[in-house]
Amino acid sequence: LYRYEYNTPYINKDDGRMTPKTFEGYTFTGSSGGKDGAPGLRYGGGYITKIKERNSEDFVWMSRDAGAAVDTGVALGGALFSLGRFSLGAIDYYCDDVINIGYAEAKYTWPVNQKLGLLFAAQFTDQRSMGDDLLKGYSFSVNQVGLKTEMSYGGALFSLAFTTASSGADLQNPWSSYPGYTSVQVQDFNRAKEKAFLVKAAYDFRPLGLEGVTAYALFVHGWDRINPSTGRDVSNENELDLDLQWKPKSGFFKDFWPRFRYAVVHEHEGQERYIHDFRIILNYDFSLL
Repeated sequence: LYRYEYNTPYINKDDGRMTPKTFEGYTFTGSSGGKDGAPGLRYGGGYITKIKERNSEDFVWMSRDAGAAVDTGVALGGALFSLGRFSLGAIDYYCDDVINIGYAEAKYTWPVNQKLGLLFAAQFTDQRSMGDDLLKGYSFSVNQVGLKTEMSYGGALFSLAFTTASSGADLQNPWSSYPGYTSVQVQDFNRAKEKAFLVKAAYDFRPLGLEGVTAYALFVHGWDRINPSTGRDVSNENELDLDLQWKPKSGFFKDFWPRFRYAVVHEHEGQERYIHDFRIILNYDFSLL
């Protein structure tokens, strides 16, 4: 009840810059089964009234935070079914006269042997205006489909992902981070008609004697984007992300966690444009008692 943190696809902490978003609302969760390989079901629902953005001191109505001049919250409900290595989940968010967002995702993991593992996943988002269309002032409807596969081998992880959006509008994430498979450090690659392809390589350097050191590099190419108002083509974009972090488990620096992130976005058609994003994050956990 009341103020809490949530971790769902479209209402979550969005703490990529360390300060989380928090919410005010009334929710319930429950679960059944799932032990020893048996089918399992997790479910939940409720009503979220307000949000406090990470750069704000005040809680405001969810509708006003989204950009609509009305005081209303978000009703949500969802469930996650699991059977062994397979899972299928769906959740819906309804904000009266503003927007309805439906999201579904399926995953299957396959441990081929002690070193090799595979993951296959698919996602679907549907968004549409509701009632008096107060979010944009007009009716809209848009959806996005995403596919992802990952292969882990030893300390390495290789990922491929693809997303494609319909042309009705740019997809919205009014309250939190965007859950799309090609959403990365700067861009979400979720604009009208946009397609995006991601390739990523990550490595845990423990086999080389560097305990707690991990790194990744990824590249996303987005294309076919349009302006939903005019239907005209918009310049394509690429993004390159690099990430290095160290989490020592023992010694003098135990509980110290530095992380270094860099991203560059390149708009390469028409007028060239670059965005450079540097982030240095230093964490230290300590006990007060």
